[in-house]
Amino acid sequence: VLQVSKNDLENAAESYSEAIKIRKQLAKKNPESYMPDVADTLINIASLQHKKNDIANARKAYRDALEIYSRLASVNSNIYLPNVASIIFKSAQLEHDRNENTKAKRDYEESLKIYRQLAAENPETYLHDLANVLNNIGVFQISINELVNAEKNFYDALEIYVQLANVNPKDYLYDLAC
Repeated sequence: VLQVSKNDLENAAESYSEAIKIRKQLAKKNPESYMPDVADTLINIASLQHKKNDIANARKAYRDALEIYSRLASVNSNIYLPNVASIIFKSAQLEHDRNENTKAKRDYEESLKIYRQLAAENPETYLHDLANVLNNIGVFQISINELVNAEKNFYDALEIYVQLANVNPKDYLYDLAC
C-alpha cells in the first residue's frame, strides 16, 4: 500500500504478487482464517491495476474478490456483506471511469441497495457510507444526464450528512460542507 501511495507501481505489483501467493497458500491450509486476506489482497491488486489502467486485470481481481466475499457473506452476512457492497461500489467506480455507464449504473444500484440494508440494520456504522454512496451516485448521474435522479440522491445524502453532523459535528461537518 505504501508503494502505491508513493506511486511506485512496479514494486507494488511485485509486492502484491508475492502477498497473494503467500495468502493463497495460507488459505489452502486454513480457508476460514485466510480467505478474507486473499480477497483484500485482490482488492488492492484491482486498485493498483485500475491506477495502471490495466482494466481487464482490475475487473478480474474485483470479480475474484467479490466471489470470495459473496461466499463468506452467504455464511456470515453481518461480517462480510459490507465487503461485498464495497467491492461492488469500487467496481462501479472503475466502470464509471471507463465510461461503461450501463455496467456502472448496475453496480452503483446494487451497492446502494446493500448499503441501504446495512444502514437500516446498523445506522451508527453504515449511515455515513450510505450518504457517500448516494453522493457518488449523484455525481455519476450528472455525468449521464439523469439530473432529476442526481438531485434526489444529493438531497438524500445531504439529509443524512445533516443528521450525522447534528449528532457529531467534529466528525461529519466536513461532509456537510462538501
